[in-house]
Amino acid sequence: MPALEPSSSSSGTKRGAAHRDGSVSPPPLKRKAQSALTKSAVTAFFTPASQKKRDPVVWTERSPDDDTPPTLLVAKYVPERGEDQPLSQRRKIAAFDLDSTLITSASGKKHADSATDWKWWDRSVPGRLKQLYDEEG
Repeated sequence: MPALEPSSSSSGTKRGAAHRDGSVSPPPLKRKAQSALTKSAVTAFFTPASQKKRDPVVWTERSPDDDTPPTLLVAKYVPERGEDQPLSQRRKIAAFDLDSTLITSASGKKHADSATDWKWWDRSVPGRLKQLYDEEG
């Protein structure tokens, strides 16, 4: 049986020339996971609720009547005592889903044909929006 000859590849071995020279690269360094957590965030997590600063925004849910589940989320900013903002500068923000909630297409199609192809979903919508705007809180 004839002896096996080395491969006639350019390096002569399976591992290549770099292995023969002894210049093997070290394995890549393991990177430490970068965290977005800060020391103050961790400290705040373990602070008792009684010692935490009160959130100035109070969230409530509202519904049109007692038989309907709440679908309106309302946020009220209640500043801490001592803030120098006069009460006359009240700011309200309301966000609504527009299509098929407050308005519908005037043409009756599912999607409007143009910017003018709309009408109020119900004739009571403008009055109700005004009422919500006028409410205190």
